[in-house]
Amino acid sequence: MRNFLLLLMLNLPFFVHAEPVSSEFELGLLSTSGNSEGKTINSQLILIKETTAWVYKGSVAALFDSSNKMTSAEKYNLDLQADKKLPAKQTFYLLFASENDRFSGFDHQTSIGVGYGWQLIATDVHTLGFEIGPGYRVNALAEQPDEKELTLRVGESYQWQLSKTATLSQYLKLEGGGDNTISRLGVNLKSQLLGNLSLSIGIDGKYTEHVPLGRDHADTETYARIAYQF
Repeated sequence: MRNFLLLLMLNLPFFVHAEPVSSEFELGLLSTSGNSEGKTINSQLILIKETTAWVYKGSVAALFDSSNKMTSAEKYNLDLQADKKLPAKQTFYLLFASENDRFSGFDHQTSIGVGYGWQLIATDVHTLGFEIGPGYRVNALAEQPDEKELTLRVGESYQWQLSKTATLSQYLKLEGGGDNTISRLGVNLKSQLLGNLSLSIGIDGKYTEHVPLGRDHADTETYARIAYQF
């Protein structure tokens, strides 16, 4: 957790002081299943900065739940990505992703990667993009040697502009290595309520091929959050 907060403090000033920056804060209810079971409040901050040559994206998310003075869910996520714009809707990307889930059996799972991205469809209504590239991941295990492995990452993202105020989004990410393969899938529907306020509902799923003894392979999060853009 200490390393997570340090990395966050080192990277957020870039987004805060750079202009222009698109920011969004989300707060709402979350239902979890898998290694963490229950309902709790969670939050997420998203920062995006676009220049003529680059697009920078950063997000930090946290959830915590306890009952009878016993913690039942605690997770923190930090994702950073820089996309270098290339001709014909293509990009070269650099990324960093770290997840600290207290009940997953891992101290943390941290990845870095580079790769190539392209948009197969890019209209005012539909966008469909893909990413592929190599990476390196550390699966930190409690009281055991860390798993360190080269990975291949494949990603897909789709967005459908249903109306002027509603957007449907979907993503799929596969990250495979010699020791483990992690798959993520998510669907989100966002609808503008009033001004800068929107309602965001969706589900995120994660499947880990090899998990510590006694842990679940699949984790799901179903959420309904109010999003404020500023």
